[in-house]
Amino acid sequence: MINEKPEKLTVKQQSVVTAALKLFAVKGYANTSTKEIALTAKVSEGSIFRHFHSKEGLLLEIINPLLNSVFPAELYEFSQMTLVPDYKDLKTFISRFINERLDYFQTNLETFRILLGELIYANDMRDKILQSIPQDVISAMTKQFHDLQNKHLLVEWPDYDIFRFIFSTMIGYLAQHFILFPEIHWNETAEKERLVDFITQGLTPVK
Repeated sequence: MINEKPEKLTVKQQSVVTAALKLFAVKGYANTSTKEIALTAKVSEGSIFRHFHSKEGLLLEIINPLLNSVFPAELYEFSQMTLVPDYKDLKTFISRFINERLDYFQTNLETFRILLGELIYANDMRDKILQSIPQDVISAMTKQFHDLQNKHLLVEWPDYDIFRFIFSTMIGYLAQHFILFPEIHWNETAEKERLVDFITQGLTPVK
């Protein structure tokens, strides 16, 4: 699980990270103060600065394990299970890809809500996320695209444009559901089906 804390943290430090995780997820990083974190964790504000130095340092304590180890490892596992050259149609591939990524996101909702919020607004965070994607996974995705293109199931776009279309659409879906309008009771099954249909239709070659 990505919300496990490093063993080096003391009990007090873990309580600070847990409090920050919950507050960042609910209020957003920019709207959360170190004073609120200290009150929630029942520690002094000074103790936060002594160990984490700043609010940004606390944010990095939460997301660095995700970007440096868990996220790359999970992506590698995903590439081994999902990126296989035997898809008979594009929708099957898109459906499996989208549903597995969304399930993973929802399993680790709090941390990814923070990450997604920073992804939208912070250029340096986008760079860190892109750098955390293993080259093997990018190569596997590219190979998958080429296999589907050879079967005339996928548009003959550059790999980068296909990546951008899939991930920007998926990020828009996640932002709408978990950041912009989390209070709405979405019909997740119907919403996922529409998302899959939208991406599939957008990437299907015109005949």
